[in-house]
Amino acid sequence: MIAFPVESGDLVRRFHAAGLENGGSDEGEPGIRDRYEPDFYVCYLRDPDGNKISCFCYHYDPEQDQGG
Repeated sequence: MIAFPVESGDLVRRFHAAGLENGGSDEGEPGIRDRYEPDFYVCYLRDPDGNKISCFCYHYDPEQDQGG
């Protein structure tokens, strides 16, 4: 699995949407994963070749995230 760190939840959501629009499949919608950290926000995709891809940010704060 390849994972891309970004600075905001909005970028995680945009990454997920772009992946789906370009032939990827959902492996985990954007959201907080409490089992890792209470402020760990991540999404998971499979690319058209079947590779698992993740995009994540640490220190997610929904009140400061303009995208919700």
